[in-house]
Amino acid sequence: LITSREVLKKVKNTFLNTMSEAPKSSLQSLIYKNDEGGPSLSVLDQLLVPKSKEYLPIKTVEDAWAVIVSMQIRGAPLIAIVACLGLAVDLSANPPSDEKVEEILKQKN
Repeated sequence: LITSREVLKKVKNTFLNTMSEAPKSSLQSLIYKNDEGGPSLSVLDQLLVPKSKEYLPIKTVEDAWAVIVSMQIRGAPLIAIVACLGLAVDLSANPPSDEKVEEILKQKN
């Protein structure tokens, strides 16, 4: 049984490895930080580009879902990353108990 902490660690490591290989630019599609206060995620509102550059905070899975379905972010890779990191940020702020994880896994089988 994999715990929510292990899932968070795997998502974080995969993302950080990917980002370290990405070219640096002045316009970033997302900003992910993981400091003492926990992880945070903001995404560039692509509906406003090129007129303005505004970042939207993603604090919950619902926030991630909203920017995906509203097309505020676009492109399969970015959609996947925002979905995963949105989940990671939400789980970090609101970790489920191991019992809850087991209950969810039983429902899937």
